[in-house]
Amino acid sequence: MAHEITATDGLMLAGQRAWHGLGTVLPERTDAMTALEVAKLDWKVEVAPIVAQLADGRQVEGGEHCAVVRSDTGEMFATCKSGYTPIQNRDIAELAMEVSQQSQRAVESAGSVRGGRRVWFLLDMGTIFAASDDKIKPYLFIGAGHDRKMALTIGCIATRVVCANTFAIALSEMSTESLKIRHNASASERMAEVRHWLETPTSIFRGYGEKVVQLAETPITDEQLQAYFTSVWQRINGPLTSDDIANEKSRRANNYAKEVGMWLRNFRDDKRQTGVSTSGTIWSALNSVTQWAQHEQTIRKESTGDNLRTNSVLFGSAADINKAAHDAAFALIA
Repeated sequence: MAHEITATDGLMLAGQRAWHGLGTVLPERTDAMTALEVAKLDWKVEVAPIVAQLADGRQVEGGEHCAVVRSDTGEMFATCKSGYTPIQNRDIAELAMEVSQQSQRAVESAGSVRGGRRVWFLLDMGTIFAASDDKIKPYLFIGAGHDRKMALTIGCIATRVVCANTFAIALSEMSTESLKIRHNASASERMAEVRHWLETPTSIFRGYGEKVVQLAETPITDEQLQAYFTSVWQRINGPLTSDDIANEKSRRANNYAKEVGMWLRNFRDDKRQTGVSTSGTIWSALNSVTQWAQHEQTIRKESTGDNLRTNSVLFGSAADINKAAHDAAFALIA
């Protein structure tokens, strides 16, 4: 099941139904607390002692080891040590509510997958215009894993509307690093750190939007384009040495030529595919890389059981490539 939505999961969507036809569609101005209920997330994560029953009927206690359990279904998500305090779905909803109230934004979607092991809220953060015919829809993601394999994570994703090119966007100082809060932090420490980060979400997107416009207004020459692609590739893979270039059988040099060739193809096809006025700019070069990272590269299995491409976009190799592409692009207008 590619969407990983089970019978015990819920999904709330704003405005329109998703490709898989599942979930409940609500008006576009839905708040986080309504989303919590409609997405069937209003259940708790409990920590219970582990007791093993032997063949002869005797019971053995698990000592300091406990089970992380979903309250309404009784399903065990993971094991932990006594004293572990799980993040509750309502805590995540309250954070989403705070952002909504600060930025006057609504919930785009909320739900869970894999029986509640992953939960999330996605907030619509408005629209950014690179140009009148090239716009970006940014979203703020707040989610966590109750199986202890994913920390409380806050990150930004965005869609370039004209070509459905999704990429991780800037967080702190326009980097694409997500905020992740470790599970062994106390509940109060976790919430304090998250709320500190969320103090200025609107200004983060405003600052990013200003940089996008600058990228979209700055043409890039052939020489600059090649240097940009090389810079991105080396930020991801390390320096390409003269020995690599001289060796015809060098795997690194071959990978460089193959990947940069794909980026160049995307750059040249940008205007034909999208028809936008920002083609031929640094913005177009940036999107040439992120399009490949999000939709075209082969995604290795970075974590068992996850939707691989989505996981890569938010937390894995695609997010690293997006960061490198943004950093190199912003360096050109610094």
